[in-house]
Amino acid sequence: VFYGIGPQARSAMEEEYTSRFADASVQAERRIGSLARIGVRMRLRTEAITSVEEGKLLDTAAVPGHSGGTAAGIGLVVTRDTRDRLFFPRRGHYLTAYGVAHGPALGSDYTFTRGVLDARAFVPLGRDHVLALQGYADVVSGTAPFTMLPELGGMLRMRGYREGRFRDNVMLTAQAEWRFPLVWRFDGALFGSVGAVSDRLDTWGAGGVERAAGAGLRFRMNDAGVHLRLDYAVGRGTGGLYATAAQPF
Repeated sequence: VFYGIGPQARSAMEEEYTSRFADASVQAERRIGSLARIGVRMRLRTEAITSVEEGKLLDTAAVPGHSGGTAAGIGLVVTRDTRDRLFFPRRGHYLTAYGVAHGPALGSDYTFTRGVLDARAFVPLGRDHVLALQGYADVVSGTAPFTMLPELGGMLRMRGYREGRFRDNVMLTAQAEWRFPLVWRFDGALFGSVGAVSDRLDTWGAGGVERAAGAGLRFRMNDAGVHLRLDYAVGRGTGGLYATAAQPF
């Protein structure tokens, strides 16, 4: 579903389209020191938009990527990770940043650069109680197909909003989650998030900031902390139920 581009995209603008695509990301890192890594990140996405609603926005050439195309890029990635474990951290932090440039030299139909910063912190609050925090920035410079623009919503960030409900060149979000034990292998979670999209960094928030909150039930499958997750979240005039086998962050 496509709602348009920008923070003012309204639910009444909803239009359906059909897409067939292949999308691959490859990342290779080399350790530098005991806690940090640096490496190369590559992405290739080829897509065909096979049907759109007649007379709607995607039925025109006004939206980059309205008929599909290929985007290929390469760039650098840096990661620092002090978490005590991978699947259910109780303390430490995780920070990764990468920039990927797409262009004709790599066989891309589009020329743009994408930068992502993902910062997480895990604060112990007592016996198996954890406060998990995340800040996430996704920024595009240039002309990217609409299906590769930063998106607000989904099962990882801004739960409660449908993935792609808002999209634009810039997407910044922050979320907090309190994770706590219930009984046996069951854990609970309460969470909230804020976020918005914009055309440029200096106009972020000018079109309004979205908010969402919810609660979750988790089942711990093993001592490494792998969980089955069931979350329900609500946003402004919307909501969503999420079931998956991984923590959101």
